[in-house]
Amino acid sequence: HLYFSIDGGQSWTQWDQGYPTVPTMDLVVHPRDPDLVIGTFGRSIYIMDDITALQQATPEVLASDAHLFEPRIATDWLSIRTGGGGGSLIYRGGNPNRDAAIHYFIGAGMSGDVTLEVTDVTGELSWSETVPAEPGINRVWWNMAFGPGPEQIARMAEQLADAIDGFEAQASEAQLPQARALKARLSGAAGDYAALQRISDDMAELAGSSYRFRRPSARGPAAEPGEYLVTMTFQGSTMKSKLVIRPDPMLEK
Repeated sequence: HLYFSIDGGQSWTQWDQGYPTVPTMDLVVHPRDPDLVIGTFGRSIYIMDDITALQQATPEVLASDAHLFEPRIATDWLSIRTGGGGGSLIYRGGNPNRDAAIHYFIGAGMSGDVTLEVTDVTGELSWSETVPAEPGINRVWWNMAFGPGPEQIARMAEQLADAIDGFEAQASEAQLPQARALKARLSGAAGDYAALQRISDDMAELAGSSYRFRRPSARGPAAEPGEYLVTMTFQGSTMKSKLVIRPDPMLEK
């Protein structure tokens, strides 16, 4: 079993989130990254990626209604394709997520929505996500790209309109009312990226295999290495932290 303590060893709690029941022989926190590397007997090496939330958790934090942890440094990894293959792929575990992790805590019995926002220093570029509150320590991934601007959203709406028109021209009698309903929703969704995404999802479901529907996208600009502001809003309270993106260390070599 694996146990952790947030009060200097006065009390211990078993960690059972994805960790198997297996003899645990040795532990080390990676000196460069806050990853917990565990040596087991019979299950090889187990790596718990990014334990910053556990490192920062205190009795005061866990007694609060909500808390936003300081994120670890994210990396803008290079995408390099070597073109090679490997016969040992089946023996290798998955790589960690390349996105930036944002951790927060929600107290027991709390409910509602949690809104997370990342902005650049100017406040002009932003990304946000709203998720239902789940008691405990939570993790949300940011893909290090900002939300689309008005031009990208307008282009996505045009692509959706063309796709719905094309589908309507060959739709069956049973599909026509749904296609026209999508067109009516689209006319009232100008500038609303979330609404356009829902229409795109519904269009894909309606088209199925009977129509070749290519989902339009409206990706915003990628975040460059630097500092960004993370804001969490919950139950009328606002919490802030700083997120740093570093360039790929390979660029320094």
